[in-house]
Amino acid sequence: MRRLTPLGWGVALASVFGWVAGWALGWVELIGMGVFTLVLLVLAWVASLGRSSLAAEIELATVRVVAGASGMGELKVRNTGSRKSRAVWLELPVGQGSSMFAIPRLAPGESHDAVFTIPTTRRGMVQIGPVSSVRSDPIGLVYTREPLSGSEEFFVHPKRAAVALRALGFLKDVEGRASRELSSSDVSFRALRGYVPGDPRRAIHWKTSARKGTLMVREFDDTRRSHMLVVLDSAPQNWASDDEFELGVSLAASIAATEINEERIAQVAFAGELLADPTPMRLMDSFTMVERTPATTFVAGVSDAVTHVPGASVIVLVTGQNTAREEVRAALATVPAGARAVVVRAGAHTELSDLVGVPVLGIENLQIAPLAAAKAVR
Repeated sequence: MRRLTPLGWGVALASVFGWVAGWALGWVELIGMGVFTLVLLVLAWVASLGRSSLAAEIELATVRVVAGASGMGELKVRNTGSRKSRAVWLELPVGQGSSMFAIPRLAPGESHDAVFTIPTTRRGMVQIGPVSSVRSDPIGLVYTREPLSGSEEFFVHPKRAAVALRALGFLKDVEGRASRELSSSDVSFRALRGYVPGDPRRAIHWKTSARKGTLMVREFDDTRRSHMLVVLDSAPQNWASDDEFELGVSLAASIAATEINEERIAQVAFAGELLADPTPMRLMDSFTMVERTPATTFVAGVSDAVTHVPGASVIVLVTGQNTAREEVRAALATVPAGARAVVVRAGAHTELSDLVGVPVLGIENLQIAPLAAAKAVR
């Protein structure tokens, strides 16, 4: 891609002016200026011809970090031609900005490496590359931009903490995980024990009782299932600031990640759609794309989410402190009767309150979230 520089545009305008004014006024000097500047442009264009013999490659130390952690990458440039390359500037787009690297002349097969940093102060997906060579003629009238590599995606995950709501929303299920609580009726057999008055007759193991001469009963591990649905509010007016929304994203990610790490089912909905969740890593990748949108209200988002996940045993609604109590109440009305609901207000004063029998947990910052959540599920 070849384009005129600002100086090149100035020379082109001077050439046009020289030709037009020279012919109109009959001034040979102006015509001569027009000819001279036109020759300069043609020579500059010819000087910019040709392709670079350089090949570039982007290598990232890691493609995923948590917001605030360091992100590093390396730019590897190699001369793949048979002659010595000339010194060039390489441009590397990194997110919304770009970095320029001065590459010296390289002999055939010689390489040059440069290290660059990636901004990780805010959650998001950072597009890195493609690397382009930026060459110009000696005067600087024409520049050439030639892509030398592909691009890479770098994910900055939201900050997370261990926010556990494990005491909420358990359902007995034959496909659930065995808990430490014992039961006389389930499918996860544990052991035989002596009969205690009150044990059901169906739990008696008659063959063992006959052999031992005393009544023995079966004892089981109680199997339970927890299916959590976390609904993150997407309505811009419900969040007091960008920082509060980022706190809400971190809380939603923390709650879901804690559930998944405990090998329980957790899904996240935003703006009425479910985020990708085949693996915990892909779920966190999806959080990098989340941005507020007025397209879906809080109530509509919750209603759509419970429609997508009708079997959720606990539903966590994460919203901002600007959300009216009437709107929260309307959102809770869409929650199925068999599910347990919890409302988390990001940015609000840290306290536990109640709304139509549903716990409402205010959390000021991520650091105190684990303790606040522990108090909420007591």
